[in-house]
Amino acid sequence: MRLLDWLRRGKGPEEAELPLRDRIRHLESDMAQLQLDWETTYGKVRRALATLARRQAREAGGEDATSSENGKETDWADPQVRGRALAEARRRFGRQQ
Repeated sequence: MRLLDWLRRGKGPEEAELPLRDRIRHLESDMAQLQLDWETTYGKVRRALATLARRQAREAGGEDATSSENGKETDWADPQVRGRALAEARRRFGRQQ
């Protein structure tokens, strides 16, 4: 909202009389504030995404290494079981390695 107010306001009598150096300093100050606002917003978004990633990892890590399929347990930690499942998936979906 402040940006729109600044654009609508236009040049006031006090701004028109400012020397070029003062106007440049004012612009640099505004840019520094904008950068700080951006860094704050980026930090908040980054923290929110990290929280979601940790929550998802915690929920995924809570599951056992076994899965129930048709009432029987499958041990996915066994390399042979994983290899057979991968081969079956490749055969079923027509994908090669």
